[in-house]
Amino acid sequence: MNELTDLRNKLLSSLGAIQLGNGFYTAAGNNVRTGWFDEVIQSEQASSPVIVVQRGKNGIPQMDAGELVLRIGYLIVGAVNVGLDDYESALDDLEHDIWSALCKRGTRNIPWAPFGAYQLEFDEPLTAPPGGGTQWASLAIPVTFKIIINRHE
Repeated sequence: MNELTDLRNKLLSSLGAIQLGNGFYTAAGNNVRTGWFDEVIQSEQASSPVIVVQRGKNGIPQMDAGELVLRIGYLIVGAVNVGLDDYESALDDLEHDIWSALCKRGTRNIPWAPFGAYQLEFDEPLTAPPGGGTQWASLAIPVTFKIIINRHE
């Protein structure tokens, strides 16, 4: 398996650990999907809460000390469909869980990521309340991983 697939699989696994039994506030780990957020929530199988991992904007690749370093971007979208009265608390719980799953306390590296992934960067998160024809409230967190790629030469 290549490093990019391994990184994506381990990101999904880390988010899949969001379970009440693991000390999280939600069981969103039971509903981690890949694809495009709009398509996932429009599917008949969409349930709340949901976490959708979709590819995001990649950074500029670079050569560093002879190694090829890629900056692989994802957009992690957490969403809840609980109505207009309770969406803020439900979205707060889900946001807390996503941050907790991504950023393990007391570590300087990314303990759940594959060998070669050495930096996790965040961009400004965006939130959207229900409205515009949807009952879903959502939070989008752009993340970028720096990962060393093994080249076949």
